[in-house]
Amino acid sequence: MLQDFIVEKNKYFIDGFNGDFVFLSSSPCSKFGGFFARLGNDWFRTISFIENLECACCLEGGFYFRADGDVFLDCRRIFDLRAWGRHYVVSIKGNHFGNVEDYCVVVRFSKVNDPKEPSGEEYSLFLAIRGDFSFSLSEEWVKHEYPFDLERNSPPFSRFVFRLGRISGSACMSVSFDEADAVKKVKILHESLDKLLLQKELVVESFAEGIKDVVPVLPVKSVKSAKLRKTAVNKSPDFMTAAAAAAARSLFSLSYDDSLLAGIPWFVYSWARDELISSKALFLLGKKDFAKRIVFKWLDRLSGINLRTPLGIMSDSWWLFLRAEEMLDSLNRSEKTKLKRVLKDNLKKIVLSNGIVLNGPDQSTWMDSLERRGALEVNALVLAGCRLADVLKIKNFGKELRADVRKIFFRDGRLKDCVGCVGGNVVRPNVFIAAYVYPELLSRKEWCEVFDNALRTLWLPWGGLSTIDKSSSLFHKTHTGENPESYHNGDSWFWINNLAAIVLHRFGKKRFSFYINKIAEASSKEILKMGAIGHHAELSDAQKLSSKGCLSQAWSAALFVELMFELSKSKTKKVK
Repeated sequence: MLQDFIVEKNKYFIDGFNGDFVFLSSSPCSKFGGFFARLGNDWFRTISFIENLECACCLEGGFYFRADGDVFLDCRRIFDLRAWGRHYVVSIKGNHFGNVEDYCVVVRFSKVNDPKEPSGEEYSLFLAIRGDFSFSLSEEWVKHEYPFDLERNSPPFSRFVFRLGRISGSACMSVSFDEADAVKKVKILHESLDKLLLQKELVVESFAEGIKDVVPVLPVKSVKSAKLRKTAVNKSPDFMTAAAAAAARSLFSLSYDDSLLAGIPWFVYSWARDELISSKALFLLGKKDFAKRIVFKWLDRLSGINLRTPLGIMSDSWWLFLRAEEMLDSLNRSEKTKLKRVLKDNLKKIVLSNGIVLNGPDQSTWMDSLERRGALEVNALVLAGCRLADVLKIKNFGKELRADVRKIFFRDGRLKDCVGCVGGNVVRPNVFIAAYVYPELLSRKEWCEVFDNALRTLWLPWGGLSTIDKSSSLFHKTHTGENPESYHNGDSWFWINNLAAIVLHRFGKKRFSFYINKIAEASSKEILKMGAIGHHAELSDAQKLSSKGCLSQAWSAALFVELMFELSKSKTKKVK
């Protein structure tokens, strides 16, 4: 069944449904561990850890788990790390000696301001736990250490949590701001448990259904050697197919309403860049309506040339028009009319500086730890918008911009990373993004030369790309956690690795077969054997394949799904 799992030592389990999620391990590991409920527009930690946990999952209306151990609580808004003024009141509704069906453990949590720490918003919430279990009440405070947070340089590294008591058996839990609502929801959840488990399994599998016929074929440099070709083609295709299905299921666990969580367990908000980059995978998986709703949600919110999100202003918001272009044939007349109007308005607001787009503000590209005004991929994204404008018969400056970008960025088989910024000539993997979104910038021969030069300095032997030239003094071989020094100066991002493999396959699947295969194999291994099993992490150390950063990242999973679709194509896309 969907809910069955065993949390192995040093492994993590993640599940999500409609914005709720669980991040679990065999011992307390992180302040972001446990059961998180989405209430309104915010997320709340509830159970922080359960001893001897046998299985768990998120369902419509709450959570289900089976265990034989103590249950610990740390109720709070996800990023509210205040330690004082936390109050719990536990009450038992019914008893096992009377009507078992009415037995319910109800916890009222209140966060009130305390003079020992900065004040903030006060709030309360209710947890209702019901099921087939025995329960013994403890009500005591204990300290949990968090080694995962210590490794990430993410203080605090410990926290006092509330030992609720011991549960032996299976239980359902619902969370609400209202006690009666929590009790009502958990009653429905418990009485409909089998139906809800099956319902969720069917929905989850519908995501994987879209990739069931995708059989990745690893390219080989020469088809003359039958032995070599057989070895390459059969190099665990089932392993990669399983990884692709897992990545598709992971995207389901991150989905809610018309949105995707950027990542579990801490990137819980809806961000334009992450959703738009991930939306193509949803489209390929057959979730076309979902993908369209994401695109048009952001089209409605478009302001100026940027998308305003909870993170700030993203200069690479032109991903919106790229994704709209890719689904153009599925749009109706009114949708195309709306798209044309918004694109036309935003093209008018582009102001070129010395012939190119100088994005701003600083630190606004996907490499948000760096100042990269005049970024290569932003110019490529705007050029992609001009390409769409040509299709929609909108007057634009694409021809002039392409000529100037070529003139300013391209020289001696290399593309500058940015213009108008410090370190613009340093080699970074953004050349692959540029080729992905706007292959018309260079000829096929020129692109292959650019890729050869980039791979020479960025390639990591385990099957990934560094975010900076390995010979740079800024290069870090290991991830520095919340300290951003390595973030875009060495760390290898899985979404970029998978995107690069897609691009290399399109431009020269035989020429770049070694790199394509290594990336596909490394990503598959990370999904199925490392980190949070069945999910694709945010990034890896440069020195060796590892699961670092957010352990379930939407765009990592999405680009892996895209890569599997790309590798399953019988013919390589021709690029002139």
